[in-house]
Amino acid sequence: MKQLCIALVCIAMLPYYSSCSNQSNVPGLHGSDVVKLSADSAKSLFAVDCAVCHMDNGQSRAPGLIHLGGMTPKSIFASLESGSMQLQGETLSKQQKVAIAELLTMRPFVENNQHLNYCESRNLKLSKVKYSGWGGNPEGTGFIEPDIAQLTADQVPNLKLKWAFGFEGGTVSRTKPTIIDNFLIFGSQFGEVYCLDMSTGCVQWMYEADANVRGGIAVSEDIDNQLIIYFADFGGNVYALKANDGKPIWKTSVKTEPNNAVTGTVTYFDGLLYVPSDIHGSDNRRTRKL
Repeated sequence: MKQLCIALVCIAMLPYYSSCSNQSNVPGLHGSDVVKLSADSAKSLFAVDCAVCHMDNGQSRAPGLIHLGGMTPKSIFASLESGSMQLQGETLSKQQKVAIAELLTMRPFVENNQHLNYCESRNLKLSKVKYSGWGGNPEGTGFIEPDIAQLTADQVPNLKLKWAFGFEGGTVSRTKPTIIDNFLIFGSQFGEVYCLDMSTGCVQWMYEADANVRGGIAVSEDIDNQLIIYFADFGGNVYALKANDGKPIWKTSVKTEPNNAVTGTVTYFDGLLYVPSDIHGSDNRRTRKL
């Protein structure tokens, strides 16, 4: 019965839409003057800006209402603010994005509610890179030698959970961790990059990027033998941080078009940083050197 109702709504709305990014000039729905939206206004906003793709029975490959309802308000807001729906959400105010997120999930939006378990000692001097990038090594094999991993294939069935780390409000994780000494460095759906102690799971440092980080972390050494990590966010920004404390060294953008995105992993080789970039929603992909 629920699927039948959704189908009927799609048929009723279809004549009013022309594209996924169709924006309306309906008074009261757009603009920064909106302070708080009623539930009816949020429904109207979704109908005008979102339903043509999210209620098309999967033809556009956009997630449907059932899938959206299983997400968190924070993840939907992040998608509209700096993720895959950034282009569609650029004319929406923050209040409107929050209202859509709460409407679809039927849960209240909470922006910052993660309490991190920081390590007592946070004075790192990282040196040995064990795994980095998407494939772990320049060849991309994804394999770690047993003497480095300190683990053999025969021991895997006997492994037990030691600790767990959760992403507050998160629904997906696409990035692979980089391993340096006894520490993990990885990105998140909301743009945070974490450095965790592998022994305890405590947080050594956390850096906030401008958008979600979907690729792995590349590593190099500077002239003082200090490790530098590199990564890119979905918005096309590229970062270099000090591996020891997460402090930024530089930040630049490879964005040349409004819907450029970086979903892959940057690669460092021989003094150059290679950054994969694509035009989101198309098959046009390119790699830039920094």
